[in-house]
Amino acid sequence: MTSNTNRLTLLFIFILLSCSQDQKIDLKAEFESLPIADLELISEFDHAGDYFFQHLNYSSVALPDGDILLNDREGSYIIRVNSQGQLVDLIAQKGNGPGEVQDPMSVEMIDDSTILIVDQQRQRIIRKTLDSSNIDEFAVPRTETTRVNEAFATSRPDVISMIWWDFSVLNRQNADPVSKISSYNLVSDEIIQEIVYPGDTYALLQIGGQTRGATKVPFTPTLMYDNTIDKTELYVFWPEEPHITVLDPIRFDTLKTIPVRLISEPLSSAERDSLEGEYQPAQWETVDELLPEQKVPAHQMIIDSQNRIWLQLTLHSDKQEWIVLDQTGSPQFRVQFPREGMVTHISENHIGFRADDHLFSLYALSE
Repeated sequence: MTSNTNRLTLLFIFILLSCSQDQKIDLKAEFESLPIADLELISEFDHAGDYFFQHLNYSSVALPDGDILLNDREGSYIIRVNSQGQLVDLIAQKGNGPGEVQDPMSVEMIDDSTILIVDQQRQRIIRKTLDSSNIDEFAVPRTETTRVNEAFATSRPDVISMIWWDFSVLNRQNADPVSKISSYNLVSDEIIQEIVYPGDTYALLQIGGQTRGATKVPFTPTLMYDNTIDKTELYVFWPEEPHITVLDPIRFDTLKTIPVRLISEPLSSAERDSLEGEYQPAQWETVDELLPEQKVPAHQMIIDSQNRIWLQLTLHSDKQEWIVLDQTGSPQFRVQFPREGMVTHISENHIGFRADDHLFSLYALSE
């Protein structure tokens, strides 16, 4: 009787392992069978007018007419350019006066004529029209160990969603940082609601027993988020969960969840060796200790104007691999960008791509 039980147990384990392997094979095959959308380079430029890019931010804003807002954090300005990179207007210049900026950490649209800026250095949230005819400034909420990095508009003009960065890891070696999103009333200066997720994994740089900095450990989970163009839904994805959560951006009620099935790969020795060359020896020692054996499957998410979900994957490839999902979580097609660089916006007219600190590209998508 015991012998038969052991045989059944082994058979059950074998079936489970087989199913798990088949699922991985199916996911890989499903991904590789997806059509690859063609990309056409529209333009590429490293300056606009007299504004030469020094440190372009990691996101850009597409306007309805096809123009783009670019913010340069080192140059301390926000400019409007057309799709050929020609300067259209200066939106915000360096300074401490109303509507001026020192470090425009994030820029988002409220409506077709109004933007929302988080100025990290001035600790201001700036709401202003593109022509600067109307400017409002608000103090950025903060705590001893957190600060606001980004702000999104909602369907209510007096309420925004704020993304917080927890830097407690810089102050306490055993800190357990979190990622927090809050809804905030600009007029009453109060937090309406907030949600908390695990924070990014940081490796500390220790010199002489003191913390001199920290860097995010590659291929570890990071919270992904984006809102819809009509500001009525906030998409949040913690990549260790099997679904994307769609929230009301004010009360954070769950509107729906979208199942996600992505390929997860082990971190290869070639990738590890490549990473080592990007760090100073003292920093690499701490990063190496925290690198995962299994890579997180995705690390960036963008919701386009059709409410399709774009996810940048961590697959080992000579291209930057993105997968595009519909509202059921079903894969629709793949997009391959140059390996180095980052996608900064996706609009009906074009896709923004930050090739490096100084070079900006625009692509058109042909499905």
